[in-house]
Amino acid sequence: MQRKQNRKTLPIAVNKEDGNQSASQTVTITPLLTQEDQVIPGAEYILSSYYGTLNMMTLTYNTPMKNEYTIMTSGNDPYVYTKLAQQPRGTTLVFRYKSTKKMSFQIFFMPRGQAPGPYQQVVTVPAAKEWTTFSYDYSAIIKKAGWGNAGDHLRLDFGSVANVQMEVRNMIFK
Repeated sequence: MQRKQNRKTLPIAVNKEDGNQSASQTVTITPLLTQEDQVIPGAEYILSSYYGTLNMMTLTYNTPMKNEYTIMTSGNDPYVYTKLAQQPRGTTLVFRYKSTKKMSFQIFFMPRGQAPGPYQQVVTVPAAKEWTTFSYDYSAIIKKAGWGNAGDHLRLDFGSVANVQMEVRNMIFK
């Protein structure tokens, strides 16, 4: 996706002491955030607040909206539970990330009141030095589990290795 560039003409600068003026200049401004990186109004981000256990990892929110955070694994079974306050917008999990290492990203889909069990999926997430988009359609497992209602749970497992740092932005079901 190309970033939209804006052209802006800057005003003339005037030296207050001698009255000399600079010429007007036109500059091209390229935004640092892509459309994929912007906050989605009204979205329920998956880890905006976690529910229950946070195991062998730290989770640090980088923004007040809690749509961007840093995960640092500290053991061989890093995971977090999260509960949906509302129904997800869709069945494809999408997020932007940077990661120091590739990982086996595992999700357990748990309808309200159920423990982690047979409804899980593992997907490899490659290492990435630059912001990269992860997108995976979980519709088959979601349908099988009957998951996706308000109050349902997820367990997100971030690999099986300590000392992996992952920055995540805008994790949501679309």
